[in-house]
Amino acid sequence: MASSIHGSDINSTFVGRPWPYRVYPNDRLRSGDLAYLLFSDMGLYAWGYITGIERYHDSDLDKEMMKLLVSRPVIQAGLVSAREINQANEIARITDALEGNFVALTPRQCNVLNGLIRLHGAEAPADVSEFEDQIGPFGVRNTTSLDAKVRRAVEQYGIVSVLFLDLDNFKAVNDEFDHATGDLVIREALDSVQNALGSGGELFHRSGDEMIVLLPNQNAVDSLEVAERIRLAIEHKDFSTVGSGVVTATIGLVSYPGSAAWDQLVNRADQVAMQGKKRAKNQVHTLTTIDE
Repeated sequence: MASSIHGSDINSTFVGRPWPYRVYPNDRLRSGDLAYLLFSDMGLYAWGYITGIERYHDSDLDKEMMKLLVSRPVIQAGLVSAREINQANEIARITDALEGNFVALTPRQCNVLNGLIRLHGAEAPADVSEFEDQIGPFGVRNTTSLDAKVRRAVEQYGIVSVLFLDLDNFKAVNDEFDHATGDLVIREALDSVQNALGSGGELFHRSGDEMIVLLPNQNAVDSLEVAERIRLAIEHKDFSTVGSGVVTATIGLVSYPGSAAWDQLVNRADQVAMQGKKRAKNQVHTLTTIDE
């Protein structure tokens, strides 16, 4: 979050020292929060972490106020100028948006500010993760952060591939055994996919027997090798309940650029897997194979 200031003098003697800062009451603030200190005409002049919060009655203003202790490892005039802030789309005019001293910043906005600080050769806070993974019941992240991570891969590399996996014959497992057995198959399949994938991508569990693999900075050729490795891992897996050869995986592979717009990659990979499954199970399908 960021705060405006009230014309306080900037003094180099405050470097690295907690400093009391008077603000309007705000129940969202917590000790440990990262704070960027801003002045509308000056821009960013300091950053630090809130180390203490105290409510008090201000006799000059005749109202309740809050006194913050902010540990400030960096404080200097013009740390990041107002002009630089206003030229960055993500944070332009943030001082105009301040409500009673504070405005909550997204992780992306924090990281843009951090980048500007580093451009000036100053120490910056550690970048904030732009994604909050949510772990599902099988111990694998769900798809909450998937779209944002696809977008980041496109922005960083200009290349990204998506694999959509659907287990073959899974309905028969549920019908012949029970849902507890089906859940165990899903868990073991996820483990096999993760082991085959290694550190070259990220695995997501969407629902049921549907899994998604994100491969940043990997084109269709490289991703096909990964997809085939995953397919073989499932084919040869000796599941603890159903053995080997019963459950396999059909995989849809799409890449950007080429297969679809980046924000349609997941849906397109799903479509490729489902259409390909009608032609041949236990295969890796691309747009080329389903159009043949």
